[in-house]
Amino acid sequence: MFGKGGLGNLMKQAQQMQEKMQKCRKRLRSWK
Repeated sequence: MFGKGGLGNLMKQAQQMQEKMQKCRKRLRSWK
């Protein structure tokens, strides 16, 4: 399906999304 480059880009995007979610969760916790 994907070439090595395409798969690598998807992995990077997934990691960035997870980091954004974690940051949002930390902000929500700090507000409470």
